[in-house]
Amino acid sequence: MIFKINKVDNDFLQRGYDQAMKELNEFYGLSWAFNRPQVIIVPDRKTLEDIRDIKTEPWQIGWVNGNIAFMLDNETMEENSSHKKHSPEKYQALVKHELSHVFFRHLSKSDNGPEWFWEGVAIYSSGQLDFFKPITKLEKFLDSTDDTKDGLYEESGFAIKLLVDKYGKEKLLELIKNLPQCPTNEDFTKKFEKIYAFAPSYEKFNNCLKS
Repeated sequence: MIFKINKVDNDFLQRGYDQAMKELNEFYGLSWAFNRPQVIIVPDRKTLEDIRDIKTEPWQIGWVNGNIAFMLDNETMEENSSHKKHSPEKYQALVKHELSHVFFRHLSKSDNGPEWFWEGVAIYSSGQLDFFKPITKLEKFLDSTDDTKDGLYEESGFAIKLLVDKYGKEKLLELIKNLPQCPTNEDFTKKFEKIYAFAPSYEKFNNCLKS
């Protein structure tokens, strides 16, 4: 498959990209100045599926491949996905979410780790929690280990926030850096427990939420 793309001159998105790069460098403790991640805006679902070469779910609007983050165009969001068109600020946060995935892989040098951890870090570091309703109980996100299940996006970002607020960001970054040693979910749980002194469970996370 062959594609032809053009550079987009969009001051709002460019400012959002520059701010996201600055903030993600600070969050992940990096100084990514050369060969920086690129964002490609995909015009419609057909092109999205042509690029990925697979059939996709209507809710899927972004993904990463190496140093490239792909995003469905906000202007065609409603007709090409199950999402409504986002406000400019929410769309910037979505782009930052995908860029965070790029940073995550750059730091971890691995695809290991459960889905809730992968998505939770991106939701938290992108600032998307500002657009979420506050949560009083976590009860679904840990079910998303190898794939996306109900409650993943609603809860995982709050779980990561709890870890950062209670134990600090350095432990989170340590866990991300140790993902090459965690080829299975059991390995991840053991590494998590070594770093945080408890295994991930709804009881433990909810205790953190209450304290």
